[in-house]
Amino acid sequence: MLAELVDKLVGLGRNAARVEVLEVPGSLGRRHYVRNGESLSIVTRESRPQKTEFLDLADFAAAVKHCPEPEVHVHRGGVYALTDRGDRFDRVSLELEETRRMGALRSLSTGWSGSPKQAMLVLRKEFYGTGVEPVIQALSRIDFKRTSSGKSHVEHGRESLGRSVEASVQQADAVPESFVIRLPSIWDTIGLRSIGIELECQLFIDVEDEKIELRVPVDELARAFTNGLVEVRRLVLADLGDFQCSVYLGGEK
Repeated sequence: MLAELVDKLVGLGRNAARVEVLEVPGSLGRRHYVRNGESLSIVTRESRPQKTEFLDLADFAAAVKHCPEPEVHVHRGGVYALTDRGDRFDRVSLELEETRRMGALRSLSTGWSGSPKQAMLVLRKEFYGTGVEPVIQALSRIDFKRTSSGKSHVEHGRESLGRSVEASVQQADAVPESFVIRLPSIWDTIGLRSIGIELECQLFIDVEDEKIELRVPVDELARAFTNGLVEVRRLVLADLGDFQCSVYLGGEK
C-alpha cells in the first residue's frame, strides 16, 4: 500500500517536470511552444534564411499560395515573396532573366559608334526582326565622299598654303535620323515572355570620321523598363487568382 503511494507520487513529479515542445502553426518550423511544468513560452529557432528561386511564373505563384502570410514584391532585381510578412525571414523568388536583345538595347543607351558596315552587322545580328530592316538597307547604300582643293600664297620670305576639304555622304537622305526598335520580349522567364518593349533609337551620321552613331535615350529606356515591371505585376496577380495577397511594385534592396 505504501509502495503504491510512493510510485504514484513519483509519477506525478515526473509528469510535472516533463518538457513538451509544439510547433507554432504557420511558422514553417522556426517557432515552437515550450511547456515546462506550469510555464509556457515561445522559442524561436535561429537559422539561415531559406531562399527558393523559381524559373516559371506558374510555379512561383503556386509556391506563394502555400505560404502562411505572403507579401510579394516586383522590382528591378526580380520578383520575390516573403513567406510570412510578419516574420520577413524566408522568401521565394522568380528570376527575371533578360533576353540577349534587351542586353544589346541597354548597350545602346551608352552610345555606339562604328562604320556603316559595322552598324549593319549590329542591327542584323542583334535586332533583326524588330523593324530595323529598312535602316539596314539604307545603310548599305550610303557612301562617304571627300573632295579637296588647295591654294598657295607667296610673300617676301613667307609662304602660306591653304586646303579646303569638303565631305559628303551619298544616299544619306534615305537614312532616317531615328527609328523604332520593337523587342518582342524583355525577359526570357517562362510566363513573362509576352512582355515586350518599344523604343526610339537615334541615328547620327558622322561625316568627318565616316562613322554611324546609334543611341537609345537612357531616360526612355528606364521608363519603358518600369512599364514592363507594371505588366509583370499584372501577370503575377492574374496567376494568383482569388488568392488574397499584397503585390507591391518595388522592394528591398
